[in-house]
Amino acid sequence: MSTIEISNTTCTYKSLASNLKDNVKVFRLSNVKIEGTEDDMHQLMRNMRGHPCMETFFVKNVTTADPNATLDMIVSSLLASAPRIDTIHIENTSIDASTLATVSYCDSLQSLELPRNGFQDKDAAVIADALTSSSVQSLDLSGNELSNVGGQYLERFLEKNTTIRTISLNGNKNMSGDECAKISAKLMGRTAMAA
Repeated sequence: MSTIEISNTTCTYKSLASNLKDNVKVFRLSNVKIEGTEDDMHQLMRNMRGHPCMETFFVKNVTTADPNATLDMIVSSLLASAPRIDTIHIENTSIDASTLATVSYCDSLQSLELPRNGFQDKDAAVIADALTSSSVQSLDLSGNELSNVGGQYLERFLEKNTTIRTISLNGNKNMSGDECAKISAKLMGRTAMAA
C-alpha cells in the first residue's frame, strides 16, 4: 500500500502534488504547516480529484501559510469525486463545515471523523444536512463546541438517515448528558452508542 505520511514539519502544496501518485491509498499529515499559493493548492486539488485509489485522508493539526489556500476545496473535491475514499479524518484543522456539503456524492465514505475543529451548533446543522442522504456509518464530532441545540439537529437528522451507526460526541462540554442519551436512543438498534 502506498502512503504519503508527513509529520512535524513544513511542506509545500507543490511537493504534495508531485508526490501524489495514482497508487496512493493513504494521505496522512500530522502537525504540518503547508506553504504555497492558492494556485499551488489548486494543483494539489486537481491531482486529488477523482483519485483512483485514495482510501484514507487524514489531517491533524494542519495549518496553511496562505489564508486563501486552505484545505476546504481539496476535501470538497475528494468527497465529490474519489471513488474509493472510505475515511476522512480532519482534526484541529481549520475547515468550514459547508465544505462537507459534497459528502452525499461520496458513496464509498464510511467514516467521517471531525474531532476538535471548533464546530458550533450552526455547523452541526450543516453537517447533519449534508449527511442526510449519505452512506456514512460513523460520525465523530468529539471535542467540538456543540450544545443541546446542535444535539437536536443531530436528532432530527437521525430521523431521516438510516445508515449512521455511531456518533461520537465526547468532550462537547455544552451538550448535556440528557441530550447525548436522546441521540443514543435514536441510534439504538443500529449497533451504536453516542457518548
